[in-house]
Amino acid sequence: SQRFLIVIGGNTTTGKCLDIAGGDAVLHAQIQLFRCHGKQNQQFELNHDGSIRIMSKCLDIPDSRAIDHQSIQLFHCRSAQENQIFTIDGENRIHVMGKCLDVPNGQIVNNNPLQLFRCHDQASQRFTLVPL
Repeated sequence: SQRFLIVIGGNTTTGKCLDIAGGDAVLHAQIQLFRCHGKQNQQFELNHDGSIRIMSKCLDIPDSRAIDHQSIQLFHCRSAQENQIFTIDGENRIHVMGKCLDVPNGQIVNNNPLQLFRCHDQASQRFTLVPL
């Protein structure tokens, strides 16, 4: 299936990419921003079931707690689990469980961990998918 870089803050040169903290797809690994390099730990697959997979794991909301400032982790893929079903709207926001993926304090810098937050119109929630 098609793999993408998920970029925020412009393009792959000016912005940052979603990235697995530490580089390894271990359970509970956090998703962070990092310089775009396109290696395996930045190659995401968007699936028809709504899951976003990377290195045989899925993006996951811990304990299905969709609250502001909640981190985004990797976990075993579980079909039709609402805490792993993501949608992308016309404003390029990525929704899950009534919240949006968000960059804390709008700081598009290396190692800033992604969070859930109420959806708004700021650039800190607008992502671009770059096909690989």
